[in-house]
Amino acid sequence: MLFNSLQFPVFFILFFVVYYLLPSRTRPYWILASGPYFYSAMALDYLWILLALILCDFVLGRCIAKSTNPRRRLFLLLLGIVANFSVLLVFKWQYEFSRSFLPPGLSFHTFQSVAYLIEVYSGRFNAERSLYKYSQYILFWPQLVAGPIERPQGLLRQFREGVSTSAQKC
Repeated sequence: MLFNSLQFPVFFILFFVVYYLLPSRTRPYWILASGPYFYSAMALDYLWILLALILCDFVLGRCIAKSTNPRRRLFLLLLGIVANFSVLLVFKWQYEFSRSFLPPGLSFHTFQSVAYLIEVYSGRFNAERSLYKYSQYILFWPQLVAGPIERPQGLLRQFREGVSTSAQKC
């Protein structure tokens, strides 16, 4: 869905009303459920590609973290980079020549996923052990308008630790 569509403010308001009405332990599930809806609102086919890349990058991140062989680690990193940018290039190429729809946030997801793999490879971040938490990190739609690519040390750490959203902590 486009941020300047009439559908977006309705979705936005509904998301936050439901979020604050839910018990804090169920809010992460709501965050995770809203992402696929947001991204599939304009391009349902893109959702399957995004979910496949999430699974691929999650597995590659775990494999990079477990491997002690420097050449294998580098190969896995390059495999992840090539896989992510290949999907981006295919869509960009198709969009340029056929004037078809370019999936929302595709470039953002590509760079965020690659940043995650690089952070894991360099040892600056431990690979996420939970596919659920990693999916939250990638599918968290409000970050699309937040600015630069979020390193996993920021947002993923918050999903891991469960940051409180109550006014009492402010």
